[in-house]
Amino acid sequence: MAINDKTLEDKLTKVRHQLHQHPELSNQEHQTTLFLNSYLETLGYHIVTPQKLLTGVIAEIGPSESNVIIGLRSDIDALPIAEKTGLCGSVLRLTTVCSVLTVLVKATMGSFPNCGIAACVP
Repeated sequence: MAINDKTLEDKLTKVRHQLHQHPELSNQEHQTTLFLNSYLETLGYHIVTPQKLLTGVIAEIGPSESNVIIGLRSDIDALPIAEKTGLCGSVLRLTTVCSVLTVLVKATMGSFPNCGIAACVP
């Protein structure tokens, strides 16, 4: 996949806007959790978050017998900051993780069928 993929760029810009426009403080990230569940499911990830975890997402993709596992983690809380003052660092970090998860699923599933990807965004 080309790095200058306009469709991917547009998709991830929408992710960043969603996260920035709907910031949630720590342990209050219910809408962010729903958004991430939906986003990751559209990429083909299986959500495996324990029910007792009220906010956050644990997701995986790839065969369960994978001998290679790639793990990623990110905070999902964000401070409500006006757009003109700049982006909250948490939004940028989470958007970066969503970007990596999007690119990894496209790149690894064809080339490395025995690779598993796990994402934890508590």
